[in-house]
Amino acid sequence: LESSGDCRGITFGSYNVENLWPGSEHLPDVADQIVDYLKTPDLIFLQEVQDSNGPTNDLIVSANITLATLAAAIKEKSGVVYEWLNVDPIRNQDGGQ
Repeated sequence: LESSGDCRGITFGSYNVENLWPGSEHLPDVADQIVDYLKTPDLIFLQEVQDSNGPTNDLIVSANITLATLAAAIKEKSGVVYEWLNVDPIRNQDGGQ
C-alpha cells in the first residue's frame, strides 16, 4: 500500500438501521439515505443490525449476509464499495429483537 501524499480527512457516519436484515422492506431506503444524506462516509457505525435471517431464533448469529446485502445496495446506487467488521453476538446472551 502506497500513500498518494494527499489526505483531506476521514468522514464518519452513524446510523440506527432499525433491526435491518436482508428481508427488510426498508433496506433500499437505508442504502439511499447512506448515499444521499450521509454522503457515503469513509466509516459508518451501524446499530440494530440483525443476523442474516432476521427475527428467526436459530443457530445463526452472523450478520454477514445482512451487511453484504446493504453494501451491494449502496454500491449499486453510488459505486462506493464498503467492507465491514462485525462482532457476532453470543446466541441467547447478547442483543436480540
